[in-house]
Amino acid sequence: MTTADGRQICKACQVDKVLADFHFRNDNGKYRAVCKACWGARCKKWHQDNPERRKAHRDKWERKNPGHVTKRKADYRERHPIKYRLWNLLNPEKKKQLNKDWKSRNRPRVAAQAAKRRAALAQATPKWADFEAIQDVFIEAEYFQLEVDHTVPLTSKLVCGLHCEDNLQLMTTADNRRKSNKYWPDMP
Repeated sequence: MTTADGRQICKACQVDKVLADFHFRNDNGKYRAVCKACWGARCKKWHQDNPERRKAHRDKWERKNPGHVTKRKADYRERHPIKYRLWNLLNPEKKKQLNKDWKSRNRPRVAAQAAKRRAALAQATPKWADFEAIQDVFIEAEYFQLEVDHTVPLTSKLVCGLHCEDNLQLMTTADNRRKSNKYWPDMP
């Protein structure tokens, strides 16, 4: 019961607390009878005792709210970039499986991205390019387990490089991802 001075006794811990320590319920316009701390402990215990029901409830909610889930995950990655990268480094097999699953669920997007890349390559390959030298670079990359990177990116806001042997370099996967299409020699 709420007192006139804005206080209430928690039914769980029997402690007299200010109303700010209780959740307000919009459905009935009253404060919860149990304080936030006790409610949190009760929810935590329920989650521990009912992991299957919790997962089923969360999965159902995520299916009904896909846009919200995507936004929440993107916000989390933006707020915790180091934590996100660290998880990726510590769980390479899980990350690889997640990527594989995503690609199988998003085949049209993957195909569109690949087509865009092929078109950019075709447009960026000059007629005088030495295709044997380009192929040798890719063979060398496979032998040393490195990636082929375009020194000057094929597509960027400021510059577009060529797909030729002089614009190719070998890099580790991590360095190539870090570089992306944002850096090149003599960058303005």
